[in-house]
Amino acid sequence: MTADDEFQRGLLAGLFRGDGCCTTGGMVLDLVNTELIDQVQLILHRQGIVSRVRQYVNRSGNVTGQVFVPGLPGTNEEFIFDVGKNLHNYIGAKGSSRATYQVVHGRHVYGIRELKRTQEVPEKVYNLHVEGTHTYTIRGTVVHNCFLLRIEDNMESIGRSINSALQLSKRGGGVALLLSNIREHGAPIKNIENQSSGVIPIMKLLEDSFSYANQLGARQGAGAVYLHAHHPDIYRFLDTKRENADEKIRIKTLSLGVVIPDITFELAKKNEDMYLFSPYDVERVYGLPFADISVTEKYYEMVDDARIRKTKIKAREFFQTLAELQFESGYPYIMYEDTVNRANPIEGKITHSNLCSEILQVSTPSVFNEDLTYAQVGKDISCNLGSLNIAKTMDSPDFAQTIEVAIRALTAVSDQTHIWSVPSIEQGNNDSHAIGLGQMNL
Repeated sequence: MTADDEFQRGLLAGLFRGDGCCTTGGMVLDLVNTELIDQVQLILHRQGIVSRVRQYVNRSGNVTGQVFVPGLPGTNEEFIFDVGKNLHNYIGAKGSSRATYQVVHGRHVYGIRELKRTQEVPEKVYNLHVEGTHTYTIRGTVVHNCFLLRIEDNMESIGRSINSALQLSKRGGGVALLLSNIREHGAPIKNIENQSSGVIPIMKLLEDSFSYANQLGARQGAGAVYLHAHHPDIYRFLDTKRENADEKIRIKTLSLGVVIPDITFELAKKNEDMYLFSPYDVERVYGLPFADISVTEKYYEMVDDARIRKTKIKAREFFQTLAELQFESGYPYIMYEDTVNRANPIEGKITHSNLCSEILQVSTPSVFNEDLTYAQVGKDISCNLGSLNIAKTMDSPDFAQTIEVAIRALTAVSDQTHIWSVPSIEQGNNDSHAIGLGQMNL
């Protein structure tokens, strides 16, 4: 690490010539010694060469480290041509990565927001990273790590939402989706009765999507779906997590969440029936998606409205089913709809939450054209989460500085990250700049 530049450059070139290879977009080096991979990245950084690293399990079952040098014009490409291995494979950097920098005197440079003079003394280095995982960084690159999407009751929204979930999962984020607005099993389609398949097929599509679009190869994609307690498919939804469920409907990896309003508890307290309302009819009558209606406020009005199809179940049996399923599988998550919205200080309704039920923000629906482009961009939710090792933080003499650095780091992630492939997420991040700083190791 302390050797001169010429020695370090020669060491890097030798490593890549021996164990590396060229791809269409850059140069890759794989080593079983993962610590050495991290050290190689540090030396690359000293040489002004941009790189990224990751870990994966190779075919022999060994944890392997990989460092990738993208073919950016300037220093990176000079290094790739200096190594000179398998250059017939090399094309160069592709996609939007070129737009994040400018080339000055043959070197790629990035904009500097602020210069601050500091004393040249040893300082602590703060890193939003859990050792051995990529929870808060993707091996050096901090990203948005939690997303919430709405699905509306039409094929365009369903198709675009599945695509958005794929785009977000491949970037390393967990994704939660709202299913409450989807018409129930057996509901009419184009005035033909018993045509809708309900929410289960969408859940199966999402589960397969998250399995395919894993999180940058580091772990399986993580997804959750939320359904309102008064949706007619609620029992079908919950049954997907039972151990003895038919394989055609069983959901193994997708997480489940249920949105419960105050009225449900009141009905259970009185040992009364609870009515389940057709989202299709509710939207037709009120002109709003089912999730945007306050079921507590409109409950008895909807019960008396003959235009809205409804079924009834026992409220106490519903809660008994929830308790049994949570004991059996750990699911579903619970979001208390009215409690959440009473505490909501801004305009709009909170309709669902994320994989851990701690993100509570207002979202608005998008409108799509038939080709799945956006006719109107709504607001979906992205949140940038970090966690402090609270045992070490509380013992630290610079507690306040630790908090400030963490908040500034998370804010920088929100300010500097753009996900153009999901415009509703981009819109939500621009409007809200949501961050969350928690703690671990209690």
